[in-house]
Amino acid sequence: MYVIGVFIRYFVLLPLRAIIFFTTLLISTVLVLLTQILIPIDCAFRKRLLLTIFKCACKFVCISFSSVTRVHGEVPAHKPGRIFVANHTTTMDIPVLCQLTPFSTIGQQHKGFLGFVQNTICKAIEPVWFDRKDAKDRKKVAELLKKRCFDEDTQCSLLVFPEGCCTNNKFSVLFKKGAFELGAEVMPVAIKYSESSNCMYQNSKKMGFMRYLISLWSQWALISDIWFMAPVQRQIDEPAEDFAHRVQLMISKQSSYMFCLLFQHSGK
Repeated sequence: MYVIGVFIRYFVLLPLRAIIFFTTLLISTVLVLLTQILIPIDCAFRKRLLLTIFKCACKFVCISFSSVTRVHGEVPAHKPGRIFVANHTTTMDIPVLCQLTPFSTIGQQHKGFLGFVQNTICKAIEPVWFDRKDAKDRKKVAELLKKRCFDEDTQCSLLVFPEGCCTNNKFSVLFKKGAFELGAEVMPVAIKYSESSNCMYQNSKKMGFMRYLISLWSQWALISDIWFMAPVQRQIDEPAEDFAHRVQLMISKQSSYMFCLLFQHSGK
């Protein structure tokens, strides 16, 4: 039975899923480029169409991994002054969430294949990419983050992963304070992958992106639970670090993660 299982996963599911994945990227890239070329930039229909293309692309990307997502709570509607924060396990967190509703996001600018995806299909959600090694870039992004969060012209909410790195589906590490000092309404989102999805953790130092994709395509399914939690506000005189700490505790408790605080906060 084990040999049959290996044969099915590597010689049936893997090539079929790879075809679905790359076909999705190809069609989505063409549609995004055509939309950007043919429809005026100030047209509201253009933004709606790009978001629809992106959402459909995310759905088919999830299909290519046989993704099974259990959603707990209602998906909150977009409104200016609202920012979503979530724990981070893998790059696939983005399509898993965006198949439900499109989110704009902020993150590290990559090179290679992942960089190509960032610069083509992901343009539909007007993301903010930056280089962590560039101090000027980080400062510019901090200013742009607040502007985007309260921009009434955007049609999708901003999604931030405050950990700044992928964790191993067991621990939650320090939430950085940037997203918590904007004065915005914070919407906590908890993501938990099933233990049977043993390839969900993306360790970019040990595994390249294409190899990681192969590991996902060759497993049976990518099973996840997503909890959309009640909005929280920063309390009067509450330090941003403590607010981040409080939200991290909420997410860790909901997703049954072990809480790992790397640095001591102000003592609350």
